[in-house]
Amino acid sequence: LAQARALLDTIARHRRHHGAPSMAEICVRDARGAPEGAHISVRVGDVRRQMPLKAGGRFRFDEEPQVFTLDIFQRLGSVEVNAEDLQPCSVGDAGQGLLREGTVDVPLAGLEQMSVSLRMAPAREKAAAVVGPAGKRQRAAKKDAMAKAKGYLEGHFVDQTLQDMVREMLNVHPEDPLSFMVRHLQKRMGAQATAPPSPKGQQQQ
Repeated sequence: LAQARALLDTIARHRRHHGAPSMAEICVRDARGAPEGAHISVRVGDVRRQMPLKAGGRFRFDEEPQVFTLDIFQRLGSVEVNAEDLQPCSVGDAGQGLLREGTVDVPLAGLEQMSVSLRMAPAREKAAAVVGPAGKRQRAAKKDAMAKAKGYLEGHFVDQTLQDMVREMLNVHPEDPLSFMVRHLQKRMGAQATAPPSPKGQQQQ
């Protein structure tokens, strides 16, 4: 049983660190005492999720965080902005598109009205700046690691073995799943040991 647990833990760590990261879900179980109209925000690294604060709200992230930031916001004011109301100011370089600017008046609850000056521009320039040479190298290295991990798992039939084992276990519903998995792997190893050599192996002999 200890060997089975160690095997499953090793496979889980390998899949988590090489192309199969574990997703995380953060759920709001209770929201008592929250002011009306409040919003909750959860930030993991550079990724932020936000929604109205209420029980049952769920945030999903691609990776399980060790540390995350929780913020509670309350809306002070709201106004709908029509992009056509912003005045054209210039055309971006290299065909990036039209830039627009304008001032928006925002009525505040219980307070005086405030004004916000905005500029709207295509986001392609920002995206290109973020993905620089270092970012491209990092992406390439991650893609290469994922390809190697996938090739290793497929080349040794690890995924197929696990799928067959789980499928059979769900059909049988054994009382001791770990013992069942150990017997399944032992049976598979015995079948491989007694299998006749391939034609290619016979030719090499």
